[in-house]
Amino acid sequence: MGPGGDLFVGTYNEVRAANLASGLNVTHTPHHVVQAAISHADSRGAGVAINLRKDLHTLTRTFRRPVDLTLNLRTHLAWDIRDLRRILHAAGYAQATMNRQLQELIRQNKALGGFEK
Repeated sequence: MGPGGDLFVGTYNEVRAANLASGLNVTHTPHHVVQAAISHADSRGAGVAINLRKDLHTLTRTFRRPVDLTLNLRTHLAWDIRDLRRILHAAGYAQATMNRQLQELIRQNKALGGFEK
């Protein structure tokens, strides 16, 4: 999954720019995992995102919903991954593709920090 492709994982700015360059911005949008408001990224644009079809994006548990500040970062990430796995499975994505991209989401989020116990 390269830049501008379905399920590409990168920073929000990387995913958005690649969508604009490839023309995929018509059907896809970057989805923050975890929500930008609680991420340890320096800015909204530096937060980790996955390139989702717009119809799938509206199904995510965090779409247009306020941040639950009672949960820690690790729990938010776990719930977001579980949510995406359910949505992508129902949409017919291959298990291997889902696993690879969701593992990359986890890796990039952990690289930002804030997941210490």
